[in-house]
Amino acid sequence: MPYEIDLSAEVSDDLQHLQPWARRSLEAALLTAAADPFQLPTLPQQSVHARILSFADGRGLCMVEVDEDSKRLAVRLIQPPR
Repeated sequence: MPYEIDLSAEVSDDLQHLQPWARRSLEAALLTAAADPFQLPTLPQQSVHARILSFADGRGLCMVEVDEDSKRLAVRLIQPPR
């Protein structure tokens, strides 16, 4: 069963400001990550539950916090694509 994607209000606002191609790329990457978030690379010196998600051909980055108990992914935009 896939994890639920939890976008904060801030990320939802950021999503609205992305170019359509970048938004589609992020949405597709999140759906893929929701299937198995532990396939994402970890962030050095962070919790084992903190993962990095690249999108838009590596030009955009998000941090994904994996909550195993509730099967949720909390998403924070680190670097919007340029």
